[in-house]
Amino acid sequence: MSGMLPSLETPGISTLAALRQWVVWATVERDGKPTKVPFNPKTGGMAKVSLPSTWGTYQEAMQAWQSSAKYSGVGFVLSKTDPFVFVDLDKCIDDDGKTETWASDIIQTLDSWTEISPSGKGYHVIVRGTLSGGRNRKGQFEVYESGRYFTITGDTVGDRDSIEERQEPLNKVLVSIFEPQTPVAPVGDEGSKASPSPPIQGDKLAEMSAQIRPLLDGGAEPPTDKLDRLFEVADVIQRTWTRKRPEKKCQ
Repeated sequence: MSGMLPSLETPGISTLAALRQWVVWATVERDGKPTKVPFNPKTGGMAKVSLPSTWGTYQEAMQAWQSSAKYSGVGFVLSKTDPFVFVDLDKCIDDDGKTETWASDIIQTLDSWTEISPSGKGYHVIVRGTLSGGRNRKGQFEVYESGRYFTITGDTVGDRDSIEERQEPLNKVLVSIFEPQTPVAPVGDEGSKASPSPPIQGDKLAEMSAQIRPLLDGGAEPPTDKLDRLFEVADVIQRTWTRKRPEKKCQ
């Protein structure tokens, strides 16, 4: 962690400092692994993310940290009552200080408070928004809105020192991480990739439906150059009329 302090002069810290959701933390070895454990800044006892009485103010946390060598820094508890979403980008900065592309893309997309984590190897991003449920973690990416605490270093990146409303960018990031889509290109004759035809709808659908009616009724042959598209319309019409509808129940 850098020698910087989470200062009230920073817009993002000033925003978080308005809430009594602060703790101090220390690195404790658990199961052979170093773990960042939260502590109550008022009593020195263990803090719990589910117990607000074990949290404190920004001032209490800063005072506890600076007055005892036991603690490594301060942290903030995410609550259901606040509007914040915390994004953790882990182990994405190499020994030369270069950021991995996937992390840089997320930082640029969210464009909100971004700080370097205590290890110096990752980033924390904080936005105003909400999560719709589902997964919170995949690989080096984690995201939470309640029931967790996160460390605060104040070591911000560039001018991203304020917490912004970023619901739409957040949704975009979540889809890219948890719901990646792999498009499958249709294959035409001789294995070549064919460009899909634009969807048939509105007046065009009505026009081509009129042209296909003779074919369906066993009448005149439709124009050869439109045969493929007419069969496409026929398929649309067939699926529309054969779509299973919910059965009506007797009252």
